[in-house]
Amino acid sequence: MQRVVLIALVVLLSACVKYSVPDIAFKQKNFSVEIDGVKYIAYVFKDGNYRFMLFDALGVPQADMNLVVGRFQTNKFLPNKNFHRQIFLEILNMLKDGRKSEGFQLGNKEIRILEF
Repeated sequence: MQRVVLIALVVLLSACVKYSVPDIAFKQKNFSVEIDGVKYIAYVFKDGNYRFMLFDALGVPQADMNLVVGRFQTNKFLPNKNFHRQIFLEILNMLKDGRKSEGFQLGNKEIRILEF
């Protein structure tokens, strides 16, 4: 029982995390995201707030979320995964630093991002 309560508390606290949001001037950016060799397409929009959309090769949405006042809000009925939030934050850091590509390890997965 204690384990269940602890897990629920960790999930609740991770959902309340507030992120530092850089102010970057752009309208829309497109990215190729490769996760362990599987390719995805990511779109990032800025119209006041940031919106992140991730699609697989067949066009099936994997993530669709907004970053509003430092907090993530999931759109539609897609899961709100910390994994996708970390990819989104890395893309924002790339845009802030002016980088066109990035490779990094996230958990046990190899991630490569390329702006196109």
